[in-house]
Amino acid sequence: KNLDARMSNTQGFTSSGEYQEFWNCNASFNGRDGFYFIKNAVTAPGAQYNRAINCTAIFNVIGGTGFGQGITVETPYTWIINTTSSNNGMAGIDFLDYNSQTDVHHSGAYNCKTINNGLSSTTVNNYDPGIYVDGGRDILIYRCEIGNNGMATNKVQLYPGPGISIDVEPFGYSYGKRPNNINIVDSVSYNNRGEALRIGDINGGQSATMAISNVRVLNSAFQRAIDSSNSDAATSGLGYFTRTVKFRGSSISFKNNMVHTSLSGRSSLYTNETSTESTLSSDNNIIFNSSSSLVAQIYNVGSYTLAQWQARGHDLSSTTSDPSVSADPTTFINTRVSQIPAADPNNPPTLDTLLSLLAQYSSGSTPVVSPSPSPSPSPSSAPDTTAPSTPAGPSVAVSGSQV
Repeated sequence: KNLDARMSNTQGFTSSGEYQEFWNCNASFNGRDGFYFIKNAVTAPGAQYNRAINCTAIFNVIGGTGFGQGITVETPYTWIINTTSSNNGMAGIDFLDYNSQTDVHHSGAYNCKTINNGLSSTTVNNYDPGIYVDGGRDILIYRCEIGNNGMATNKVQLYPGPGISIDVEPFGYSYGKRPNNINIVDSVSYNNRGEALRIGDINGGQSATMAISNVRVLNSAFQRAIDSSNSDAATSGLGYFTRTVKFRGSSISFKNNMVHTSLSGRSSLYTNETSTESTLSSDNNIIFNSSSSLVAQIYNVGSYTLAQWQARGHDLSSTTSDPSVSADPTTFINTRVSQIPAADPNNPPTLDTLLSLLAQYSSGSTPVVSPSPSPSPSPSSAPDTTAPSTPAGPSVAVSGSQV
């Protein structure tokens, strides 16, 4: 507890055992990871059943060497709670499952902030996001704030890192890693160089097979704007990175979310192919775009207004405007972030509570919020995470029936 690890040539803190916890610890200016929950090259079982609580990871792996993040999780049953990872060279939090020794599942980020990560220069080939699920499965991202990823350096032309990325890289795919059962709930992603949410862009290097499956995105807010410093992305070959939300995978559920887009001529939602669309379940969303009437695009198929998108069977109860959504991006962001309830630093959720929360979202037993200004639902068996009576997250008000 209450430790400070700084200016190491390697990691700040490393956990290689079971039931280990970091409370109120700070890792800064380290050459590699700020916090490293390790399973690779460690005698079994390695780290598991661990928590980082009320911690900070700042200015780590600034060189962007490809080795290390603000916080790296290679292990099962590992939870990052009420923790801030900011100003790191690569990803803020990385759930990294990439070889035969790593095994990331039943882990997650709870009430975390990842701000201003991806500081490595344009000469380093990485698209690292604020939160990265790279090969992991059974993951919950809950009540998190992800912002300004990749914005501190001029890397837009080559490496526009997203806010949240759910994916698997070719090396991990070769070891059988298939991200599955990923849940993003009550979170806000904004003002990133790349998409606010990117699912399956790498796809294990596969052109036809879907490597990502069963992703649920509920009651969250995603904002994307283009500014004068990266306006070239709208006309370059990397223009597709400027979408607000990008889908590629099977059985993706996108419900009760707010999507706020300020991109000239760009649709808010984007997918590569009709095979993703065929299992996409999207509804009860507010899809606001200040500069285009387009809601969605399917690569090499077409771009669609809301009415046209609905004719394809999607977002039947969604809308493109709502009194609760400000056209001003800053106001929209501030409003959504203010609705994330503060965590109690002295009473973090137990592992049992977190696993129960994950299980109920994974099973689908937690309903999507009714399209009204009501707060986000929380599973009844998780009493210390139950939403308060005031708005508890980026709740969405749209017309239609409960889904």
